[in-house]
Amino acid sequence: MNSLMKYAVVQISGKQFIIKKDKWYDIDFILKRNLGECLFLQKILLFRKENKIQLGQPFLEKSKILAKIFQKIRGEKITILKIKPKKNYIRTKGHRQNYTRVKIINSF
Repeated sequence: MNSLMKYAVVQISGKQFIIKKDKWYDIDFILKRNLGECLFLQKILLFRKENKIQLGQPFLEKSKILAKIFQKIRGEKITILKIKPKKNYIRTKGHRQNYTRVKIINSF
């Protein structure tokens, strides 16, 4: 990884992501937004541009990163299995998590 590369650390729905321009990321599902809409990421914890590092306390003031929603996807299926031994009790259940795939648009 090039040490002069631009990146930022943002917090989205309680999770932290290291983001770079023109890359896509899977975040928690956003119900009220449609495909093609843009959203602003405002909880920026750290921002690096060439040799300068800006560190928020806890977030950077007056900073925004523009992201565009380009896909709504579902994650891999997981199987939940509940067993109570010697009681003849077995239950299986499946789950697939919904995600929103966003692409970072603006340059930092």
